[in-house]
Amino acid sequence: MSLKKFKRSATTKYQLVVPVFILFLFALGGCQAQTPQVVKIGLVAPFEGQDREIGYDGIYAARLAVREFNAEQLAENKPLRVALVALDDSGNVDIAAGNAQALAADPSIIAIVGMGNEPTRLATAENLTNSSISFLHVGVSPFKATSPDQLPDDFKSRYETVTPFDEVAGDQAGSVYDAFKLIFAGIDQLDQENRPVTAKNLAEISKSVTIQGIAGDTLQWDQ
Repeated sequence: MSLKKFKRSATTKYQLVVPVFILFLFALGGCQAQTPQVVKIGLVAPFEGQDREIGYDGIYAARLAVREFNAEQLAENKPLRVALVALDDSGNVDIAAGNAQALAADPSIIAIVGMGNEPTRLATAENLTNSSISFLHVGVSPFKATSPDQLPDDFKSRYETVTPFDEVAGDQAGSVYDAFKLIFAGIDQLDQENRPVTAKNLAEISKSVTIQGIAGDTLQWDQ
């Protein structure tokens, strides 16, 4: 099969890029004097089914945000690294609930970013009620969809560098990127306060964290 024909096969493309469970761990670096602490951020989204385009738009933005954060940590010789854990819910409420329970059981998960429809959002939020994990859902305030026309060219170029099939940023890319950047701003705040990076500590300081979104808006973590 030619490369051209291969690119036309959406099903093959998605099956190769994202299995049901994905763990991305970027830029851990080589030999270092101090073993990095690894914390995880979950991304729950539809990677299969009719809304899978939404999920893939988001996972590339998440991948970019994590890669850039880890590169900055490495450049500044800081010992923290972030891993991205992506779970497919296929737009299904029961799967979304199970994903939330699985992530909540992992003590290294410090936050979760959600994508998709309202029923899966509610199912995820309900199953995180008894945990200290912050849940940021894209598609609702403050992470509303952003037209690609409003995204900076530099962001769109960086986004394309992490896609394996020449994908371009869609309506969800900027919002997902912003959600991760807000989490990273919380991590930076904890670092400044000399506090451990945990889900509980991140939730406690979240309301004091603001960033400038990719489209220029000021965004605040409002749980």
